[in-house]
Amino acid sequence: MVHADNPQNRARHQVGFTVALIMLISAATVVTIPIRLASAETVALGWSYTGSLNTPRLGHTATLLPDGKVLVSGGGTISGGDSQSLDSAELYDPATGKWNATGRLNVPHTSHTATLLAYLRKL
Repeated sequence: MVHADNPQNRARHQVGFTVALIMLISAATVVTIPIRLASAETVALGWSYTGSLNTPRLGHTATLLPDGKVLVSGGGTISGGDSQSLDSAELYDPATGKWNATGRLNVPHTSHTATLLAYLRKL
């Protein structure tokens, strides 16, 4: 059993606490460095900042379409503690970096799923 009143143990705890405090301060300093947002044109691969959705939402789906566009549908909004499910959908076009309103859901949905189905066309 290790006793906390032992001077050697107390010294070890103080060193450990000091090291943890230094690491915490260092991490906080790194986080406060300003982040420069890049436009879609400046980043060829990876993530980049783009325009915001027309309607802020949470609990929505985002589906990558075969043409590279992204369909976001449903979800909800919270305002003043009240939540409301959405029936709206938006389409993101990476060529323009813009979100455009598109069709509506028959019934508002939040925290749902979406599956891209293959479309087979008769030849």
